[in-house]
Amino acid sequence: MSYTYDGDGRRVEKSNGTLYWYGPGGDVLSETDLSGNNPTDYVYFGGQRLARVTSSAVYYYFEDHLESARINVQAGQNTSCYEADFDPYGGEHVITNTCTHHYKFTGKERDSETGNDYFPHRYLTSTLGRWMTPDPANMAAAHPGDPQTWTMYAYVRNNPTTLNDPSGLEPADEAGVGDPNAMAWTERGEEPESSTGGIENWPAQPPSIANAPPPPPVNMQVFLQSLDSYKPEGGGGRTTAQIGETIYHETRSIERLGQG
Repeated sequence: MSYTYDGDGRRVEKSNGTLYWYGPGGDVLSETDLSGNNPTDYVYFGGQRLARVTSSAVYYYFEDHLESARINVQAGQNTSCYEADFDPYGGEHVITNTCTHHYKFTGKERDSETGNDYFPHRYLTSTLGRWMTPDPANMAAAHPGDPQTWTMYAYVRNNPTTLNDPSGLEPADEAGVGDPNAMAWTERGEEPESSTGGIENWPAQPPSIANAPPPPPVNMQVFLQSLDSYKPEGGGGRTTAQIGETIYHETRSIERLGQG
């Protein structure tokens, strides 16, 4: 099995017999065999895949808030021919599967030959919950104030129940707009998914994480005072303030050891 990509990095062919035909927006509008015959067409509205049209039937997609296609229903039928639940990172739990269906977790194609999900810029493995390759921007995509961005293989900042990633480059919120908490748009030179920006706007020399401003210092006294006002539900055990104070003293001990 081998894959062929075009000049924009889009997968256009599987050697086992599939050609992909893209529309102006980058969505797959049709799939054919290697001779361009036996098309399967896809219908979209508002950027969402609504239906799959074959020579013999029409199938409708029903998606969740992450755009995962959980249900397929053939036109004219009142029961699903495909239904499944998904783990947070894409593990599939099939309930019904009597029709061909390969656009699954967050609406991306799941390759039967590998089990991986194809995103425009990377592959996701649901068994590990990680990207197969690092972020193309490397550490320029990281932010010192957000530890979830420090690994180049993390999927949607390890928040898969709320965010998806339409391109494989940046988490997006439920409206398809770049997540403002990811704090990486300006570092990439990109714009959110809803604008006209994209990978072509990356700076020639991405700024190093070393050039990013450091996070603001933490006033431990203010921190502990704020914890004192918090009352954990149900009571019992150490209070949050006591835990914070322990962390503070342990940190000070480590600092003294380093100075000694």
